[in-house]
Parts: sequence; C-alpha cells; structure tokens
Amino acid sequence: MSAANLCPTGNTCALTVENGPACGFAANHLPPLPLAEDLCPAALHGQIAFEATNPDEYHEERRLVRRAWANVEYALALPPGSEQAADHFDDAHLLLGRTFAFPGAHHDALFDAGLLDAHLDHFRASQADEPFDESQEDLLGEDLALLVDQIDELSAHPDEQRGYRVKLGVNLLLLRAGLDYYPGSMRESRTRDPGFATQAHDGCVILGGRKVPIKSRGNSLRASEYDTSAVLFIPYGRTVRRAHGEALGRRVADDDFAGMSVRLLADEARGESLAEEDARWMDRLTDIVSQQVVDFRATLG
Repeated sequence: MSAANLCPTGNTCALTVENGPACGFAANHLPPLPLAEDLCPAALHGQIAFEATNPDEYHEERRLVRRAWANVEYALALPPGSEQAADHFDDAHLLLGRTFAFPGAHHDALFDAGLLDAHLDHFRASQADEPFDESQEDLLGEDLALLVDQIDELSAHPDEQRGYRVKLGVNLLLLRAGLDYYPGSMRESRTRDPGFATQAHDGCVILGGRKVPIKSRGNSLRASEYDTSAVLFIPYGRTVRRAHGEALGRRVADDDFAGMSVRLLADEARGESLAEEDARWMDRLTDIVSQQVVDFRATLG
C-alpha cells in the first residue's frame, strides 16, 4: 500500500497541491494501524513541527513525550541507516531526558517516557535493518524490570498501577517468547480521532513481515470498544489464571494474580532463577500468549 493510500486526505497536502493543508498538522491526520514505515514521511515530519509549536498548557511533560515519539516515527519512515534518522533518534533521547527531569511530571508521562527509552535501541536496530541480538534483549529486559520496580513510586492509585503492570507484563512475556514486540506510539495507542478509537493498541509484534497490533487489559472489555478483527486483545489477568491452572492444576491463591506474574517475569529478566512451579507457570503463560499472536497473525492474511 502506498503512502498516498495511507493519507486520510488522499495525499492532498502542501506538497502536492498549491495552498494545500500542512501535512501532519491536523490532530486526526494519521491512522493508528499502519506501521510508521508505511506512512508518508512528510506527514510524520509534520507531527514533529506540530508538537514543537503547540505548547500543552497543563501538562508540558506529556508534550515532550509526544515530541519524542514524533521523532522516532519519522526516523522509522526514513531510508534504513540514514544519518538523518540517527539524528532524530538522538533528538528523541534528549526529549525523554527532559521529561524525566521535568519538575512534578505526571506519572503517565514518566511511564510512557520510560517505556520508549527502554525500547529506543530496539527501534534504532529496526530502522537500520540490523539484528537485535541476545545481549541487547537482555538489556531491554533489565530496563523493563526496572520500570516494574518503579511502578509504586509513579502512582499510588491501584488501578493505574495495575494498568502499568499489565503493559509491562505483556512486553516481558513477548520478549521471553522471542517475539519482536514494540510499544505503541502516541499515534497508535492514543489516537485523537474518535473514528480510529477502536483501532488503538498498546503495541505490536512484527511477525512474518506483518504488524500484529496488540491491546491488553487486566480482564475483559466491551465488544464495542475495539475492532477485534484488526487488534489482538489479550485479557491478561484471565490468561494468567488459565496458565496457572493448566500448568499446576490449581488457581492462583493471591488476589493480585497479574501482579504476581509480572514480578516473576521481572525477576527472570534480571537474571534470577525461578522456582520450579513458577517457571512452569511462566512457560505455560508464554506458550498461550505466543500462540494467540501466531493464530491472530494468520487471520490478517
């Protein structure tokens, strides 16, 4: 599919039509499902300009994260290994540093910044068509485990903590399964167009050259909330309980079943050995979720 086909305005913009609209400046300009690599680079560059020139009156630190993501997505759309792409990754890194140093930064901004920062080298390798080797995967796992440790400091609200843990749990689980998982950008996860809301997703796996968008929650969702033909939904808590029952023949005793699994995944990512029963539980959980990804990929053609 061409960039023109992926442009909501039919590629009618300042680049193609005299006095056309500025590419990328409309808040709802870019759809969430395509990879950044498949979108018009001019539109993605327009997002950089838009975020750079439109301050956020209430949460400037959130805009810093949006700017970082805009730079990453633009870099991904550039020719593999280009110096310009490297410069934009460097810009993203600097913007994330400013987010971490922002006085009184909102916990959502800090979490989003931490997740992107952990994956930044992963995105760099993808853009350059370079392998992401085992040592780099180990470092990514350690960074994600550190984020797990910081959740209690980010927010005191149990529901927010649970949401962060679920996102990190799925990330660590897919890393454990050897699947190429990337967190979703602001465009992918928090689209501003209500018409695209059912396609929003937390991240994706690249499998067989195809993007598999993934959305996860602690348990369930209303059928109308997401387009489940386009986005794989993982009910993390329910899946954790299923894996525990199938691996060990009993339900999780602790009410914080999702939290337990995430702590185990984080411990393992730090290089710690799991107890035999815990390892069996995580192995079964890995098998279930990775099979869900493979099966859903088959439905996408």
